[in-house]
Amino acid sequence: MRNVTFLILMCFLSFFTPAYAVYDNLYLVGNATEAGWNPDAAIPMERSEAGVFSWTGTLTDYSVDQARFKFLVANRWEPSITCRCDVSGHLLVEPGVEYDLYERPTANDGYDNAFQVAVTGVYTLEVNLNTMKMVCTKQDETERENWEYVRPEIGADGEGHVFPGVCTPFGLVKLGPDCGDMNANAGWSSGGNIHGFSHLHVSGTGGGPKYGNILFQPMTGDLNLADYSSARTGERFGLDLYEVTLSKYNIGVRLTALDRAGFHEYTFPQSASSKVLIDAGSCLTLNVESQELMASGVKILSDHEIEGYSTVRGGWNLGDPYTVYFYAIFDTPADAYAVWRGTSVLTGNEVDATGTEKSGAYFEFNTTESQKIRAKVGISFISTAQARENVSGLSSWSFDEVRQAGIDRWNEVLNTVDVEGTDNDKTIFYSALYHAYLQPSDRTGENPLWQSDEPYYDDYYAIWDTFRATHPLFTLLTPSRQADMVRSMIDIYEHEGYMPDGRSGNCNGRVQGGSNSDILIADAMVKNLPGIDYEKGLAAMIKNAEVEPADPRKEGRGGVEEYNSKGYLSTATERSGSRTYEYSYCDYAIATVAGKLGQQEVYEKYLERSNNWKNLWNDNINSLGFKGFLWPKNSNGDWVNERDYNVFRRDGWEGIVYESFPWEMSFYVPHDVNGLIARCGGKETFLRRLDTYFTHVENGFDQGSYMGLFQISNEPAFLVPSLYNYVNRPDKAAEIVRKVLKNRYNISATGLPGNDDSGSMSAWYIFHAMGFFPNAGQDVYLISSPVFAHTTIRLENGNTFEIVATGASDKNIYIQSARLNGEPLDRCWLRHDEIVAGGTLEFVMGEEPSTWAFDGETPPSSPVGIDEVSPEIESPQVRIQSYSAQVGENEAAYCLFEEPEKYVKWCDNKSTEPWVIFELADVYEVDRFVFRDSKTVEGNNNVHSYRIYTSLTSADGDWEEVVNRNDEAAGNANVKDHRLAEPRAARYVKFSMELPTGENAVRIYGFDIYGHLKERVYRGALVSVGKTFLKSSGSRSFYANARHLFDGVTADTEYHWTFDKSAADRHYCIVDLEDVYKVNTFKVYDSGQIDGYNVYVATECPDLDKDNATDGNEGWTLVTSGLNKNCKSVTIEPVEARYVKLEIPSEHVEGESASVTEFEVYRSDTPTGIEATGNEDFAVYPNPVKRGESLHLMAQGLVSIYTIDGKPVWSSWVDEAATLSTDDFLPGIYLGQVNGLERNESFKLIVE
Repeated sequence: MRNVTFLILMCFLSFFTPAYAVYDNLYLVGNATEAGWNPDAAIPMERSEAGVFSWTGTLTDYSVDQARFKFLVANRWEPSITCRCDVSGHLLVEPGVEYDLYERPTANDGYDNAFQVAVTGVYTLEVNLNTMKMVCTKQDETERENWEYVRPEIGADGEGHVFPGVCTPFGLVKLGPDCGDMNANAGWSSGGNIHGFSHLHVSGTGGGPKYGNILFQPMTGDLNLADYSSARTGERFGLDLYEVTLSKYNIGVRLTALDRAGFHEYTFPQSASSKVLIDAGSCLTLNVESQELMASGVKILSDHEIEGYSTVRGGWNLGDPYTVYFYAIFDTPADAYAVWRGTSVLTGNEVDATGTEKSGAYFEFNTTESQKIRAKVGISFISTAQARENVSGLSSWSFDEVRQAGIDRWNEVLNTVDVEGTDNDKTIFYSALYHAYLQPSDRTGENPLWQSDEPYYDDYYAIWDTFRATHPLFTLLTPSRQADMVRSMIDIYEHEGYMPDGRSGNCNGRVQGGSNSDILIADAMVKNLPGIDYEKGLAAMIKNAEVEPADPRKEGRGGVEEYNSKGYLSTATERSGSRTYEYSYCDYAIATVAGKLGQQEVYEKYLERSNNWKNLWNDNINSLGFKGFLWPKNSNGDWVNERDYNVFRRDGWEGIVYESFPWEMSFYVPHDVNGLIARCGGKETFLRRLDTYFTHVENGFDQGSYMGLFQISNEPAFLVPSLYNYVNRPDKAAEIVRKVLKNRYNISATGLPGNDDSGSMSAWYIFHAMGFFPNAGQDVYLISSPVFAHTTIRLENGNTFEIVATGASDKNIYIQSARLNGEPLDRCWLRHDEIVAGGTLEFVMGEEPSTWAFDGETPPSSPVGIDEVSPEIESPQVRIQSYSAQVGENEAAYCLFEEPEKYVKWCDNKSTEPWVIFELADVYEVDRFVFRDSKTVEGNNNVHSYRIYTSLTSADGDWEEVVNRNDEAAGNANVKDHRLAEPRAARYVKFSMELPTGENAVRIYGFDIYGHLKERVYRGALVSVGKTFLKSSGSRSFYANARHLFDGVTADTEYHWTFDKSAADRHYCIVDLEDVYKVNTFKVYDSGQIDGYNVYVATECPDLDKDNATDGNEGWTLVTSGLNKNCKSVTIEPVEARYVKLEIPSEHVEGESASVTEFEVYRSDTPTGIEATGNEDFAVYPNPVKRGESLHLMAQGLVSIYTIDGKPVWSSWVDEAATLSTDDFLPGIYLGQVNGLERNESFKLIVE
């Protein structure tokens, strides 16, 4: 079967391979030529030699009826010579570039593609059929501006639903034709007559259409109110330009527009009955989610003025009634005019109609041949007076001047990015940028529902689509606009109770998944958008998360009560699977904003909820060799039976997974990708799972809409290619992204892979063409593969960010190396701040995958995906410094370091406000605290009032409160888990609480502190305190374990290592110094019962699985046996060591047991690899220096000072001498480097 399939595939592909057949004649045909699409009129090309032909003449650009051309070998259609036709899409040719030609044997072979040119002009075509190559050369080629690459009609046909009419960025007015059955989402369709030109539309949407209000139609002859539509010819699209000829009336139409008014120019034939019809009741309709006319009316004000209104309800969001007002003025007085209702012309100058009966008017003119009549039409949602005011924005009666004003507005957007590449790629890019900025509509000052000083935007259609790419694009390129939109959403909440997830016609709806406005607020906050009331925004987010809406398809979160109580939505709630996953991310957005605002309690609550996606993750579902998928639960909490559901099931409004399926939706954990990877079985398995997703062809999955299982035609899949970056495989992300950009986007009217969805498909292209894609709601961009050799982003703050991709081409899609601002970049992601700060990102591109970023830092992911936010800080890195009181050994404060058991706890029955202070061996960035009270183990009482503090000194007044809880919810939690939104630098942690009501004691079963080492405390040559304890032979009890030997406490306290002599032949403990040192001194502090120790060292970690008490000391080097009762300190010749083992033979123990309090290891010099300097031309003094004292430097060169772990602290050029303050230097060891003109120096600095 495989051989048969391969043979069929090869036969199919053979049609689309350059056919080296030489013909005696070659003809040019197509509507870009004077021949049109008539093979009998095809233009003969001049033959210079066998198989070589040329032609020079005029070619019309693509903007007129998608003008294009191809070649014929005779005056018939078969065969034809054209561009590749195995994928859909015409080819826009670059002057001077050589292109492959393909023979299309019959009209049934492949796609009917052809060549196009971008600019009308005189061209020379040179065709060589011997090599199947073509070159097109343009005479007097001039460089085009960015706006000239815009093709509004790309994606208008097919599934794209793009609005191809005229408007400005976010313009209220979107003026364009309404065609065919009047049911197209954007009004325009490629088939059917034109009914007229209405002033409001949406772009790229699915479902039922919206708007199509206030329609104008020029005509001649008798008035037929039942059908005034016309066929069309000569249709042309351009930036803020639409042209067409209404062939029924022989009237030429040109349209342009500014923000709130449309401009019409009609070129009439000679006629005594030329008319302009105004239909105030017209609107777009569909048999589902239909709009319904409720009322309309007009009033003729003079022989050249009219005003009116239209009230409509319904449409995609099933919205409440909205009213559109208009005022129109003509540049030519009419010879006659009248009003009409239904199909009847009425007397008088005013008419109203209610219900579905339409009303309107007409103006009649006696026109001469080619006479132009122009009209300005203002639109408002407030009043006809406001509509009249909006017309004043059109200050000229010159069509070209008004259009130029529109172009100027577009240049503010289109010139934010310059790209260097082919005309084809630039056309797709700038057309996509244009489409992304069509919606939402800026209606500031046009809100009929309430008055506010805040911006007002409508047609968020829908945020479920746009939060992923479109709004992040606004944030990057025009952040002030995005800030206005966020303010608008918060203002809608302020006055209507909920932020929108979808909104149109001044009415919220529909909600497709989560409350995704939450993510836009988080996105704005992490990217530092100014002017937003984030406190109020957080309140709006919490309203979404806590209050069940009356109409869950209109706003808020449907089923939120069930979600909050169970941690998931069951099948009792529609779209339960996708909504549970989306609600989880929305909860993470709330946590993000709360954390930034310092609302720790809110942060913790919603961070925990963002884990809820795991509650619908079923580890027992298997598919295509992988385990674990999103899977629905019934209302009783049971998994849905596998007989009734499957991972490839695609649903709509009332299903489980909306507009996706579990195999795909299981990837939707954008905040917790590390957790997702873990649930999928680790990085290698996750990598194979992604590969399978992009390659497996499932029955019923049309590969015209899918790529394997990848549904590029819809938003839930947007982020999936970039998930490769989380396993350090940007090469695989590049493969998928570039394949989609090349094969699923083109310059034709069907050139989008799916609904543009208010610019979403376009924004996906824009980001990836620039070379990165956002993880919305976070400040991270994931690098993919830049299309252009050079991209310049002109940021609103005045900075410029350049992306230079050396060698970039359709073949060279793999990044070989990268540099950011001149420094090597070995990670496949960027921070938002790195872009907006300006700079240069440089790539070297290649044809083969490389290992670039394979070992780099992975993109950040939420802390909830792993067991800890950071590593747990364990004894001896942390110890008990002091406490209020304790009962006994099994109820001592030290029990807080142990796993919770019923009889192992800290108990204080003496204090009314118990407390304990932990001392960290060094300075840590702490970010999480976890503790358990009696509820965890015994199930009875609980602690509900408690506080956690951090400090660097433990001095009074130096404590910062980081957790404060006093509520029932806190007390009822089995495990009190507190993650800080921002880490705190600390050496001390204090935990205090109040006694539970009715109790005389507090019982705490474990208190864990998590964090990363920030700074070592300077202890001179002592290197063992607070280092990693690895293993010991055992102890009498957990309370008296060997970890105490490295906690820095040498006094005889309760904290020591105690063991029974008979427990082992050789007692031992092992410490990891965490670096290789030259050590020479060892000290012990003990009870005087041990008369002999052995000290072993190693630089490589020995086998810790061996029983070191009985199996000897393989891998260890004995360096001294000199420690005993009479010698507590020994110094030897320096030896290199990272691992140190202290061994006590049992025969050296006096009595039945013994105790050791501390074991210290000292270095003889600096850590290996750190060199001191003795150069007389260089000095640092005083050294050591006390913190706060001035440090003096004598040097010639660039002096840099780093922490011991390599973080930069200070850097400056020093010319002979300099002085710096050490106020900001924490005590510890620092490393210095001098890069001099003649030589380099290194030094060690000690701050006390």
